[in-house]
Amino acid sequence: MRWSDDSVEDRLEVSDIREILETGRSPTIEFFESVPDEFDLVKEACGLGNRSGGVILIGVNNNSELEGLVDAEERIDEIAEIFEDWIEPDFSYDLYPIGIDGSNILVARIIKYTKTESALPFAVKGQFFHRKAKRSYPMSPSTLDGLMS
Repeated sequence: MRWSDDSVEDRLEVSDIREILETGRSPTIEFFESVPDEFDLVKEACGLGNRSGGVILIGVNNNSELEGLVDAEERIDEIAEIFEDWIEPDFSYDLYPIGIDGSNILVARIIKYTKTESALPFAVKGQFFHRKAKRSYPMSPSTLDGLMS
């Protein structure tokens, strides 16, 4: 399954999560052991969206090990509000809990930025990010230009 090209309506199943855990962090996959700092979360979501879309798993450490979240269901509104407050323009995502091996984690599916006539790529408080390898970095002017052309 290609995580970056799927519609957010196609929710991942436990078998998909297992495959992601085997793959590990990548240009389209990010893990956070717990709910991260707001800036770190939106920077990675923005970077994934501006690259090819992807998946953020919250409750998984960088070694692909399940840590779980005690309050996964309760954190959904908080994280959605962070996405809405920090990232412009509006972007497509789905955010939901899933249980795996006795742990609850949060899945954030981020859909790829699609150029429109009036919209700029996704930005965090006016700064553009792009995913390279296993991290998101500030977007260079040439990368921004390439994304816009």
